[in-house]
Amino acid sequence: MAHGDPRGSERAVDLVESPLAVKHDTSQTAPTRRGYPDFEISGWYGVAVPANTPKEIVSRLNKVLGYALSAADVKERLMTQGLEATGSSPEEMTAFAKSEFDRWAKVVKASGIKAD
Repeated sequence: MAHGDPRGSERAVDLVESPLAVKHDTSQTAPTRRGYPDFEISGWYGVAVPANTPKEIVSRLNKVLGYALSAADVKERLMTQGLEATGSSPEEMTAFAKSEFDRWAKVVKASGIKAD
């Protein structure tokens, strides 16, 4: 899949995840400490551009974002907000987003959740 959106309207560029909130939650209210050892959920932020964006622009944008996400002050600032600047290639972001869409589609379908 060459796009971050399964409908093909966007192309993935980069990724920032927030697994730290659950990972570093030492309270007794954390789901993993309340009888749900397999509980794994985290928020994430991705950057996407229109699907027809030239690969050269996607590559350059990914490089610039990767550079910014690797800066110590940016990493520190994100860490204070419970975010981890992981960065990724457009292909990795695409695969990650697709797996998340697929994962949560199963949850929504199994639960019977309906949009109002």
